[in-house]
Amino acid sequence: MFIGNAVNGLVLWNVFPMHMRGAEATFTDTMHVLLSGVGVVFILFAVCIVALAYRNRLRLYSIVTILILLIPGAAVFLYVPELALGQPTPWVGLTERISTYGYFIWQTTFIIYLMKSGKEKRSQNIDA
Repeated sequence: MFIGNAVNGLVLWNVFPMHMRGAEATFTDTMHVLLSGVGVVFILFAVCIVALAYRNRLRLYSIVTILILLIPGAAVFLYVPELALGQPTPWVGLTERISTYGYFIWQTTFIIYLMKSGKEKRSQNIDA
């Protein structure tokens, strides 16, 4: 899921950049929105897999992260009519950042968890 999201992000930002508001929407804008949705699916699957695979505080933290991803994401859908008409959407940027940074913090926490658990297993093997 991490690799799929990374490849998707490379294509998303380098091949299909989003135009500024006020400019006429093009094919690249449409593809940008579609690939952003694909990225969200990769992220949600990754967090859900970890929530299902681990039975400790990481599971609870992953569930909270899913809520942090879904609640602001759902709030953005309330602004779709305004976005389509080019009207102001003052909270869209904030909700995007909450979701994005929530995922980045979760990803960092998961990596640290894996590093610590790997270190503990190695030290157990040495002591045995």
